Amino acid sequence: MGFLYGEYYKEGGIILIVLSIGQFMCVWTGLSGNTLIMLGFQKVLMYIYSAVTIVALLFCVIFAKEYGAISIAYIISIAWVVQKVITLLVAKHLTGMWTHMSLSVSYKALKELLH
Repeated sequence: MGFLYGEYYKEGGIILIVLSIGQFMCVWTGLSGNTLIMLGFQKVLMYIYSAVTIVALLFCVIFAKEYGAISIAYIISIAWVVQKVITLLVAKHLTGMWTHMSLSVSYKALKELLH
């Protein structure tokens, strides 16, 4: 960021990296939250999101003054990871479906894709 926007923005690069890791977890877990909503488990999702958000906000209030913006980035990123992993596991438990990204490709799917 310092290269593109100057030295003033250089410190924001670390914050951007930390938040990007949290966002990657949001992508990796897939649409487990949407799956819960569409199958009638929206209250469960609301409880998960509310609990994680309240805990994250408390940690932000506690650590922000002493450690600054980087602490907020870590807390929010960790909250995203925890929230998405819990949602993924709850979706599997309640619906029997995994929604996460898979790195393996079956031979049959690859053959269909190429033809």
